Amino acid sequence: MRQEQRRGGVRALAAALSLGLAALSCARAPETPGLRFENDLVDFGRLDAGPSLPLAFPFRNGPEEVVIRAIETSCGCVEPSLVLDGAVQVLPARVPPGARGEIRAVYRTEGYSGRKLTGLTLHGDGPGLPRQLRVDSILDSWLTLDPPKLEFGPVDGRAEQARTLRVAGRGDFRLTEVLGGSPDLRVEGLPSALSARSQEFRVVLLPNAEEGRHAAFLNLGSDAGFTVRVPVSYEVQGRLWTIPGSKILLGDVPAGVAASTAIEIGAREGRLEVLEVEILGLEGVRTAIRSLPEESRYRVDLTLPEHLPLGAFSCRIRLHLRHHREGAAEEPVRELRLFGVVVPGT
Repeated sequence: MRQEQRRGGVRALAAALSLGLAALSCARAPETPGLRFENDLVDFGRLDAGPSLPLAFPFRNGPEEVVIRAIETSCGCVEPSLVLDGAVQVLPARVPPGARGEIRAVYRTEGYSGRKLTGLTLHGDGPGLPRQLRVDSILDSWLTLDPPKLEFGPVDGRAEQARTLRVAGRGDFRLTEVLGGSPDLRVEGLPSALSARSQEFRVVLLPNAEEGRHAAFLNLGSDAGFTVRVPVSYEVQGRLWTIPGSKILLGDVPAGVAASTAIEIGAREGRLEVLEVEILGLEGVRTAIRSLPEESRYRVDLTLPEHLPLGAFSCRIRLHLRHHREGAAEEPVRELRLFGVVVPGT
């Protein structure tokens, strides 16, 4: 009996010592440094595109100070901010040891459709940085645009162009107003006369003398609380043209080689003359002007000097022209940029 009591006492003492050592071990375990987030993913699931939704990533900092210098986003649909003690911080910002805070953001769903996985990346100084946070959703379009993109194509820029588009909804609605637009575009047919599942409107492209490709967006509001984004693209073709349009990208040029390229110039109407080719920013470029079989069309051949130094180079090519049209003549100037890199020869 006494022997059993002694054994029981030994076992009790051993258990107590084991618990004491475990408690001591736990008490001395160092706290992990860095920002500890309650979650690194906000999943909205499936929802209708259109609203702007608030979201937050709460965190607590470890025993060491962290400095957040920037919050990078992978999409313009997210607008983040750092909040400490309820106050929005100006970056770069210090996060003291043990501090609690949030990365707050506004998630914009307007104009998107389908699976959308985007994210934020925290950059700065301290353990655990950079750190990525994610936002996931499946967005359904309550309003659907037909066609999904308005492409005017090539236009002369001197007369109005108009196109009709249709918007369909999952219920009755009216288009009410233009929430955002472009000075080159006018919307006709708003507000809608009657509530219906489908509405039509017209987009008018106003005269625009600026040549080249253009892109814009129209945002239209509805009484259903949803918006529709209309991407618009067009290309203004002037009376004169060049190929390439504005840049010549030569890429790698081996050292000791006299690289060459060419520019074609023409007039869509009237008669054209090339008066002079001026090279600015690079010496020793040889030029030659040739008439092409088509009327008012020319080719300018450019030959670079052989002994350019290693590294990047560029120059401006200024074309001095004379354009005869409707009994009058004008002398426009077109300018292109040329870029290249001289690399060691093989």
